[in-house]
Amino acid sequence: GGAVLIAVGTPRSLISISGGILFGLYWGMFLALGAALLGSTVVFLLTKMLGRSLFKQKVGPYLKIIENHSKTNGFLMVVLMRQLPLTCILINVLIGLTSISTGIFLLGSIVGLLPETIIFTLFGSSLQESFVLRVSLAAFLLILLILVLKIYLQRSELAQDLSQKLKSNRDKSELTEL
Repeated sequence: GGAVLIAVGTPRSLISISGGILFGLYWGMFLALGAALLGSTVVFLLTKMLGRSLFKQKVGPYLKIIENHSKTNGFLMVVLMRQLPLTCILINVLIGLTSISTGIFLLGSIVGLLPETIIFTLFGSSLQESFVLRVSLAAFLLILLILVLKIYLQRSELAQDLSQKLKSNRDKSELTEL
């Protein structure tokens, strides 16, 4: 069920929180990560099969940036893409349009999905036991993750390139609205 929800665009954080509430910390984390990985892989593989023609019009401007970065270190690119403030489905489509192999996608996704999965499952599991401790730990880890990502993404060439592209597209759309 969770994998289908991820594949159709449900935020991973909701799946992780629900996993923690329903199954506790460890099983919830395992199941939420599995659901995110399975749902993401379905979208990734569908994108690979359907090809660029279906998606290129929507994501073409970003594809060149991502493809350039994926050639130098595909694994790191997948991990970094998982940290960007983009929807999971968009990230899966973007990565699916690159030459990245399924194995690299899976490994990079596990590493990239794990921090958020741990944090939100910990938060959800707080309803079962140790509420104050788990919520406090989840909040601390979330703040730490945000700070680390902010520092890293400020120095990441991929993040800077994508940010510039997003900004230029936003500026263009604002001009056409005037």
